Amino acid sequence: MKSLNEADDLVPMGRVLGPYGIEGFVKIESYADSHDFFQPGNSVFLEPKGGVPRRLNIVSAIPRGRFLLVRFEGFEEVGRADRLSGSSLLVPRSSLGDAGEDQFYWFELIGLKVLDAEGAFRGEVKSLFRTEAHDVLVVRSTAGERLIPAVEEFVREVDLPNGTIRLEFPEEF
Repeated sequence: MKSLNEADDLVPMGRVLGPYGIEGFVKIESYADSHDFFQPGNSVFLEPKGGVPRRLNIVSAIPRGRFLLVRFEGFEEVGRADRLSGSSLLVPRSSLGDAGEDQFYWFELIGLKVLDAEGAFRGEVKSLFRTEAHDVLVVRSTAGERLIPAVEEFVREVDLPNGTIRLEFPEEF
């Protein structure tokens, strides 16, 4: 991983769900398949809701299924760690490698215009979340929000330069 530089564009790679235990750990949801960003000795930027991002050093990280338990320097007490709840965890875009062929970072998909198989506009990707089986796209349209599994059966094409994602919709959509 490249070094972190405050001048880079910061992109979301996770969020703090809340405190965990009494030793200052927080439960983290990572937006990446790899937990490489959240290793002891690394830094990430924490952005509280409505706040300004600030660099925090990771003291300890313990994988727990699809989540991580992380302790940040200066937040080793449960009362201080509690204040991190709901914050976004950001990394500089330049620290990311290529996602790989037919792989994308979540932040690249959020905001894409959603098209159906015929090319008709169906909404916009508002967010994603991870399940045990796969990631899920949250698509917002005039009809409301729909959840579409981010699997090959439904995702036909991602066109980042044109800002679109073409989906094969289930009949009930």
